[in-house]
Amino acid sequence: MVSVVILISFYFLGGAALVLLALAMMFNAGVILFFKKRHFNKLPTHSIKYLATLIRVAENIIKIENPVMQEYQAELKGLTAQVHKLSEKVSFIIPKTVKGDLDFLYEYLNNLFLIEIRNFNAVLRQLKEKQTQLKQLFILVGELDALLSIASYRVSLGYYCIPEFIEDNTDRVLELTDVYHPLLKDPVSNSLEIKKRGIIITGSNMAGKSTFLRTIAVNVLLAQTICTCLASSYRGNMFRVITSISRTDNIMEGKSFYFTEAERLLEMVVTVREGLPALCIIDELLSGTNSAERLAAAEGILDYLYRNNVLAIVATHDLELAERLQDSYDTYHFTDSVSKEGLDFDYKLKRGIAVSSNAIRLLEYLGYPEEITEAALKSMQKFDVKK
Repeated sequence: MVSVVILISFYFLGGAALVLLALAMMFNAGVILFFKKRHFNKLPTHSIKYLATLIRVAENIIKIENPVMQEYQAELKGLTAQVHKLSEKVSFIIPKTVKGDLDFLYEYLNNLFLIEIRNFNAVLRQLKEKQTQLKQLFILVGELDALLSIASYRVSLGYYCIPEFIEDNTDRVLELTDVYHPLLKDPVSNSLEIKKRGIIITGSNMAGKSTFLRTIAVNVLLAQTICTCLASSYRGNMFRVITSISRTDNIMEGKSFYFTEAERLLEMVVTVREGLPALCIIDELLSGTNSAERLAAAEGILDYLYRNNVLAIVATHDLELAERLQDSYDTYHFTDSVSKEGLDFDYKLKRGIAVSSNAIRLLEYLGYPEEITEAALKSMQKFDVKK
């Protein structure tokens, strides 16, 4: 305002006004320097820039001709009309990354009329007054962005289905047909049906147990979040998904493999106490301790989960554990074919307990000395006879 008065004074004072103009510009320059150092440079101006971008994106969405989006566009149109002036004022307070040849004129005008400071204060007022509208605008554009991402993902899939959810949580149900893993280049699909009882999956090394567990967990999460399942059909309850897969020792905290897994399993047990329907997915239960205690503890934990509001899917090498729990858990397995010539896995889930293993044959395939593998085979034969 001081500069405006001085400009008017040219008409009355003539050349003497130049001195006043120079003094005013020096004063304004000091004000701008103080303002930037004290306030402007400490504020997240880039966030305000993104806010202006958000408003412009919303205005562009309104121009799209698509009957599916009409409901969103109608609401966005009303909101952008209320906050349009905000995006105009923001452009004056964002530092330019590319300088033009005539930008020096803007600096003079800014010194004369304090453009940045006045617009900055105007933006702050608008932000305070339009908080509700800006939040709703953010939610609508974010929702459209999420829906677009889901639609793009669905187009990239070989096939998918819309999941069917069961509201009654008294029956624990999970049914998947031709389900596959989203990250595998050539995935093998499998089908699974669980009703009230959990399942125990056995099988030899690399046969597909852990990958199948991840396939189930990922698809349940995708179904419950973006309503998209990589399967021909999906039907089940809404679950809280808890997994215990790929645990490691925690050296920094002084926790062993067994201790870390026991902590994770306790979380499952506590969830049961809370009465929430849960899907517990466990790979190699309590594998960090001796076989006798592992078998006893694992049986106790799985029995507890079965008697409560939990569907448990467990992969294990312990065939005896699967045999002990056949009254409460259905059994499945993966098979393989391993020889000195190569490895062959079909990755298809089959009913029943595995009847073969490949640990020693894998040693043969890797080229271990025959002295080792033959001794191991003889030892296994003695073990089978005693059993």
